[in-house]
Amino acid sequence: MTDKSNDSAAPIEFIVLTPHGKAVDIRCDSVHLMLCDDETGHGGGQVGFRRGHLPAVLALGDGPADALLHGETVFHAVLHGGFASVRDNVIRVITDGSVDAGAKTDTENGN
Repeated sequence: MTDKSNDSAAPIEFIVLTPHGKAVDIRCDSVHLMLCDDETGHGGGQVGFRRGHLPAVLALGDGPADALLHGETVFHAVLHGGFASVRDNVIRVITDGSVDAGAKTDTENGN
């Protein structure tokens, strides 16, 4: 089985960093994250990124993080706040909470 999340032709690199180190480093063609809009970390809605997105730094709320490749989910997790940096087709998420244990990449699920 090939690892779809390591497709070197995929235009985006998605990295999630926690206090315990790098939790995720995969290739994909789109990423969806939950933003926060107020001091409670809620209310911002979801934002999506594709190749060529303008540089940005965003505050994240509690919620899902999804990476897709060719329309299939290659990563899904629930993140607990943090920040996202978007630049040069690399999306880096820094979160002080760990990635939920039930979240696994597509290859870890055996698909």
